[in-house]
Amino acid sequence: MLLTILLLALINPTTSGRIVFVTSVATQSHVLFLSPLIEELIERGHQITFINNKHPMKKSIVDNMTTIHIDVNPQFISNLTRLIFEEYRNDPFPALLHLERRNAIATCRTFVANDGVQHLIRNNTRFDLAIATSFVEECPFVVAKLLAPRVIYVNFMRHILSPYAHAMSVPTPYSFVSHLTLFTSPMRLIQRFTNAVVSFYHSVSFRDFDSTDEILENLVHDAPRIRQVRDKLSAILYGGDPVLSEAVPQMPYTVAVGGLHCRAARALVGELKSLVEASGENGFIYFSLGTVLETSSVNNATVRAFLDAFSRLRQTVIWRSAEEIDGLPPNVKIVRWAPQQDLLGHPKIRLFLTQGGLFGLQEAVYHQVPVVGFPAFFDQFANLKRLSDLGCGLRLDLFNLTAELIHSSIDRVINEPRFKACMVKKSLVFRDQEQSPLHRAVYWVEYFMRHRQMISAENPTGHLNWIAYFCIDVVLFFPLCFLGVFILAKRIK
Repeated sequence: MLLTILLLALINPTTSGRIVFVTSVATQSHVLFLSPLIEELIERGHQITFINNKHPMKKSIVDNMTTIHIDVNPQFISNLTRLIFEEYRNDPFPALLHLERRNAIATCRTFVANDGVQHLIRNNTRFDLAIATSFVEECPFVVAKLLAPRVIYVNFMRHILSPYAHAMSVPTPYSFVSHLTLFTSPMRLIQRFTNAVVSFYHSVSFRDFDSTDEILENLVHDAPRIRQVRDKLSAILYGGDPVLSEAVPQMPYTVAVGGLHCRAARALVGELKSLVEASGENGFIYFSLGTVLETSSVNNATVRAFLDAFSRLRQTVIWRSAEEIDGLPPNVKIVRWAPQQDLLGHPKIRLFLTQGGLFGLQEAVYHQVPVVGFPAFFDQFANLKRLSDLGCGLRLDLFNLTAELIHSSIDRVINEPRFKACMVKKSLVFRDQEQSPLHRAVYWVEYFMRHRQMISAENPTGHLNWIAYFCIDVVLFFPLCFLGVFILAKRIK
């Protein structure tokens, strides 16, 4: 048996290869999610080139990694948060599409015109594989295809966005697969109707971004069309996991790797260690608005409500904020940066206050920490609804918070054992996987490097129009046959 395994390894080994990661508007959380995958590939001897918008990694200086930094629309994120709080507070999803329509062309032009990217393209630099991400805009896909024959897309959500699902022939029935809505199965008629409209609107909106094809044609000779690249993806790695993702249809090359960034907590050091140890038996609460939303984006009344609620708590509150906050109660400590997983994995933690980003919630599940969340935009609403439906936390409205509501919610989640028990139970499910998400991601990256003849995943529906796909012709065929037999029988009589 051992001899057979050794022979198979010799027949088709995965030799070290050249891989390029292509991102444009990547938030810090996106880079933190990709970092373990990049570091593992480096450890396995692969040569990595990382194109991103100035979010450094701790291994960016190693010999077998090259980083190309890009300044892409530095006001993108700040404009997004302003739109959410000033114009789209009741319906944040259009804010992202509205902002992206205005920025897609400028983002694409800046990205492709970058000296480092142009150097790779003009010198016909070739990689064995490209791994591309996007923040709605899709320019990185074309650059990825110009640099490598095979492209893997990383989707940072717990479900695959519908345009990419359709490209990979993943069935996404509107009847039970939620498309950026808060509906869960079983859906009522009006919910299915709304779900279908949102999905259609989302798909049509993505076609608007194909206008960046003109920019690519002017900057790059023989650039492929964005839709052509999307339809020829080799695989999709997405942020799905066994707890926060509902059961939905999948295809062989759509791979859930949610939680690949989760790890065991390390010992705290310095001021944080002293602060946590001083919290005593009451423990501490960790509060973070994520890597996109800053404290200054939240109106002053809401910030004061948080401080008022915190002042009534027995627990120490560690608030991660890049900005100083006036009038802090004695039990509240502001830190500009915090090792989030080391705090979530500490035995003295009692609660995680979060905006509901997927990666933070996955870390909370992994480390068995109950949650009180207040979503701000995009998938955060659905993420927190899923967690609250499971009974592992509470979801509040960020735009209608009061000190009493914040305090009562925190007190309830900390003191009712069912929330902690839920997280303990779900954490066991989250961790109990045949293969770790990180090793699963590495396997599929190296799979397409071993099988170089596989350019893209097979698309069994690529040749079907919508009439054939939904079998409308079949549905019409039977009554027509019946009608033909009926007419023929009548004439014979």
